[in-house]
Amino acid sequence: MVLGFHGCDEETGLRLIGNTGNIVKSRNTYDWLGHGFYLWENNYNRAWEWACNHREHPFVVGAVLSLGLCLDFTDSRFTQRLSDIYPKYAEDMASQGKVLPRNFDARTDSNKDKLVRNLDCSVIEYLLNYDGMPYYDTVRGAFEEGGPAFPGAAIKKKTHIQISVRNDDCIKGFFLPRKPAGNR
Repeated sequence: MVLGFHGCDEETGLRLIGNTGNIVKSRNTYDWLGHGFYLWENNYNRAWEWACNHREHPFVVGAVLSLGLCLDFTDSRFTQRLSDIYPKYAEDMASQGKVLPRNFDARTDSNKDKLVRNLDCSVIEYLLNYDGMPYYDTVRGAFEEGGPAFPGAAIKKKTHIQISVRNDDCIKGFFLPRKPAGNR
């Protein structure tokens, strides 16, 4: 079991906690881990920060989940699958006369972290929908982000793990989390 935190607006958060509606999955072309319901693993603060930057009435909901069959990019076996599938993806795009998407920096990101990840999303979705691939319940990845934690550091201020839930049955329940001391 894993704890995740989802940044959203208050209405959405209360609906999830009250189990009064569907889980809405992100389907943006720039989603970092492909399409799904996004959670910050064990990181209330990053969910709160995201909600504050993207929602008028920021809110964080907690989730208890099982990863199920997970395409886990913290495990090199799975990052190798991306490396292996990329040439086929690029070949298919070229045969269709399509230009490969690219990752690029968001205008507001001074750290140049390539926050708009169109290429990553497209390759992950290609892998997830490739014939013969198993159905994955979740996709998980670790991301270094933000400037250095201190001068000369290799540790980044916003390093985190995200989970994209593709199978709603992996979410065992939602809860109202206690705010960490720094968020009161």
